[in-house]
Amino acid sequence: MVQVQTQEVQVVVTATPGSATATPLPAGSIQITAAGATFPLPIYTQWAYAYSYVDPSVIINYNGVGSGAGKTAIIANTVDFAGSDSVLSDQNYTDGKDLQMYPMVAGAVVLAYNIALKPVPTPAAGATAITLPKLILDRQTLVDIYNAKVTTWNNPEIVNLNPGLKDYLPSAPSHRPPLGCLRYH
Repeated sequence: MVQVQTQEVQVVVTATPGSATATPLPAGSIQITAAGATFPLPIYTQWAYAYSYVDPSVIINYNGVGSGAGKTAIIANTVDFAGSDSVLSDQNYTDGKDLQMYPMVAGAVVLAYNIALKPVPTPAAGATAITLPKLILDRQTLVDIYNAKVTTWNNPEIVNLNPGLKDYLPSAPSHRPPLGCLRYH
C-alpha cells in the first residue's frame, strides 16, 4: 500500500511577475490542459499535484469553468480533456474529434432548504413549546421543484404532504439554480 501525503495546490502555468511573457516550460515538458465542471476540481487538483512527484516534466492544468464550457472546449479541440456532469450528445460526438467518455469521479447531490416559516404562536404560560412536524417531500414533489412545476413552499403538492405545516409554510419561492451548477465552494 502506498500512501501519498498531499497538499491542496492548483498547478498552473503563470506569467512571470512584471513580465508580459509566459514562463517557458522546461525542455521536454508536457503540458496537459483541461477545463470543465467545478465539482471534480478539488480532486483533479490533488491528482495533478501528486502526479508532479511521479513525473515533474508533466504539467497538468485543469480550469473549473463549468460543464458546458468544458464540453465546448473539448469539441473545439482547445483542451486535452474536459470534465462534465452530463454526457455528450450524439451531436457532440459528431462535432468533436475522436471523443471518448470515461467516468472519473462520483458524488451525491443533496437537497438543502431553509424555509422562513410564518411565526409560530408562543405557548401559554406553563405550556410546553409548540413543535412543528418535519417537512416531508416525496420523490414526485422533488422532481416538480427541480422542473419548476412547484414554485412556492405553500404549493398544494407540499401542503398535502405536510398538513401540520399548512398554516406556517410561506409563499416564498422554492427553486433550484440552472443546470450545471454543482459548484465547489
